[in-house]
Amino acid sequence: MTEARYWKPASEHRVDCYLCPRRCRISEGQAGFCSVRANRGGTLYSLVYGRPCAVNVDPVEKKPLFHFLPGTEILSLGTVGCNLDCRFCQNASLSRGDPTNGRAASLSPDQAVQLALSRGCRSLAYTYNEPTVFAEYAEDVAALARQNGLRNAFVTNGYVTQEALPEVYANIDAANVDLKAFSDDFYRRWTQAELQPVLDTLVALHERGVWIEITNLVIPGRNDDPEALRA
Repeated sequence: MTEARYWKPASEHRVDCYLCPRRCRISEGQAGFCSVRANRGGTLYSLVYGRPCAVNVDPVEKKPLFHFLPGTEILSLGTVGCNLDCRFCQNASLSRGDPTNGRAASLSPDQAVQLALSRGCRSLAYTYNEPTVFAEYAEDVAALARQNGLRNAFVTNGYVTQEALPEVYANIDAANVDLKAFSDDFYRRWTQAELQPVLDTLVALHERGVWIEITNLVIPGRNDDPEALRA
């Protein structure tokens, strides 16, 4: 385990995580909503630092990013865990995966960057599950990647606090943000989250100069209203 960032002590050996808008208060021996940030002895730890469950070389268009280094390959890393609970999740085996199940590889930030360089990749993607929940690992890989002339991309649901965002995205060049719907009711009913923090993230990333592309997964009968899509 690696000590997490973005937390502070609370009463009775509990800790408050402020990485995402859920702001979980986590009791001793328990994990937050994401399942991968756990309180051990009054300290918050990441259970997935350096332990990706998915490592692949992909075309950057598969992320999907269509206007960021087009025609190049990107090394994609993902762990388990997510801070949303989408009832339509396409990667539930990772987003709801058990961080102790033993299927993860051991890959340090330096090893990840060297792997990308050896495979001729121009960039790295933090993807498959929600990269915000493995922010510490993504941050350290991204910093080393930038030092080695590589660029970095988040494929994300955008559910991060404004306090954490500047550090999480310090070395991120591009983001594909999965905007599930333009409806707070949809977010509450189908993802157990809220819309406004995602919109705040989009504004903040734009202001930081991060290249943004938006994915809107269309679910017939749930978020396919033409007026909502136009909005």
